[in-house]
Amino acid sequence: MAARKDLLRLVRDLRPGQIKLLISMAKALHARVGADIAPGSDIVVPAFAENFSSRLLLHHATNEERFKKKSFEYAFRAASIAAERDARIVTNAAHPGADVLVNGVGFSLKTEASEKIRRSSITISKLIRNERRHRVADMTVHVRERASEDVVSREPLQD
Repeated sequence: MAARKDLLRLVRDLRPGQIKLLISMAKALHARVGADIAPGSDIVVPAFAENFSSRLLLHHATNEERFKKKSFEYAFRAASIAAERDARIVTNAAHPGADVLVNGVGFSLKTEASEKIRRSSITISKLIRNERRHRVADMTVHVRERASEDVVSREPLQD
């Protein structure tokens, strides 16, 4: 596999602190993740769910800060691209209310900082298609640590 060879070649030149960070990221990616995708979703498909889930895991492996709205927008765009869609962040007023364009359709993304939010799961719901104003996709991502090892433990990022 060419990607594996590229990764091994790149790791050889990393400094010890960078290797520790990469190890914590790899451990995070080993967390068992389940995604419950609403039947008939035209946005959340398996490739989207895998990419978005991985981005959440990596964010929390390297940050103590919440996953904020801008991070959500970039992760949504990247997951859409992983699902082989054309996607971009909206940076002008030509699409009022839209945060991300996917295949030319504007999506307004909202985040919530509720007391009910659990560390082990995140729900994406009520994605609004600006042109039609209706619910398009629901997805709940469940993250469970493996029983045999602490795969999401935070390690010091410095040498």
